[in-house]
Amino acid sequence: MRLLIGLVGACWLMTVGNCPAAEREPWTTSAIAGTPDPQPPYVVEPAFPHLTFDKPLDFLPIPGTNRFFVLETNGKLLSIVNDAGTKSADLVIDLRAARPELSSAYAIATHPQYEQNRYVFICTINGADVENGSIISRFTVNPTDPPTIDPASEQIVFRWWAGGHNGCCLKFGPDGYLYISTGDGGGPDPPDPLRGGQDMTNVLSSILRIDVDHPDASLPTAYAIPADNPFVGMPDIRAERWAYGFRNPWRMSFDRSTGDLWVGDVGWQLWEMIYRVEKGGNYGWAITEGPQPVLPEVTQGPTPILPPVVAHPHSEAASMTGGYVYHGRKLPELQGVYIYGDYQTGFVWGLRYDGKSVTSHQVLAHTPLALVAFGEGLDGELYLVDYERTNTIYRLVPNPRAGEQVNFPRRLSETGLFASTAEQQ
Repeated sequence: MRLLIGLVGACWLMTVGNCPAAEREPWTTSAIAGTPDPQPPYVVEPAFPHLTFDKPLDFLPIPGTNRFFVLETNGKLLSIVNDAGTKSADLVIDLRAARPELSSAYAIATHPQYEQNRYVFICTINGADVENGSIISRFTVNPTDPPTIDPASEQIVFRWWAGGHNGCCLKFGPDGYLYISTGDGGGPDPPDPLRGGQDMTNVLSSILRIDVDHPDASLPTAYAIPADNPFVGMPDIRAERWAYGFRNPWRMSFDRSTGDLWVGDVGWQLWEMIYRVEKGGNYGWAITEGPQPVLPEVTQGPTPILPPVVAHPHSEAASMTGGYVYHGRKLPELQGVYIYGDYQTGFVWGLRYDGKSVTSHQVLAHTPLALVAFGEGLDGELYLVDYERTNTIYRLVPNPRAGEQVNFPRRLSETGLFASTAEQQ
């Protein structure tokens, strides 16, 4: 697949519409499907088989209820009953109707005291290459069933540059503070065009940590900077930064057992990364892309560059999506396993980490999904969010064919791709 994408891309760049492959009749004899590896231990099945959404991007439980929030990229926030038989979703708020300039919605988080204050925090984007176009807002959920939100309850909490890579995952940590992921604010090329990865004077390419409960009146929006953030008091550094050096940290989560913060970072040309984030950690971009040097001449930030826990080459993955450490009951053999996936290939992996090194790492499932996010239920069960291909929420289940060898062609003559293997035609 990677080779075919590369060839198509190269032809497109040379002359749109004049690629030699476009003049050929399509191959219909290919016997290549799947992978030569044995069947993985899990497959996916729809968690809510009667429901589809419009490009869902985030999914999380509503505390104190038997419902989930589903956030669509179009700005609609929905709620659904946590029941496989549920057949409809209820509109909570249409953010774009309230704010027409909204271009997309990215993420949602519920306050740790949601059952008392009913606060939710939503990240939305207003355009591209816009100063302060990435916006985190607090809303108050009405005490109705199903839940609704009055747009007038919006309070803007934090803003920063909106570009191609916005990150914008929201998670409350076990310390009660809000953690925010930000990307480098640019597009795919050139790498790190705004040089946000190591420039500490802005908030790009970072995991930020802010206090949303005790706003500092001297700041432009409704938040404060925790006194124990790693760069507080240091000159020419935005003290909101908790860690930095990410390209586009796409989905993060806290291990509900250990408190560890895990992040999936989307790579550039060669690598996709998984990080276990440390306070003050520097993860290299754009001096490095995981293990690969990119711009070694860039001035490094104030802390050493730390390696990824796992780095996948682009022969395996192409757009990393961070997941969760599993703490459910339905798949007991996965207890304590960090489960994550890839948006492009649909592969799902699991790893165990003992605090110093990876002790196990394996492919858990080959899926047909565009894995844009994972979700974790109040009971610790894991959900997978598909973007565009089926627009459905899934879950992992044991594969009844686990370990079986697939009838994958082993010889060129078995592939169906050659009229003559002797002549390589």
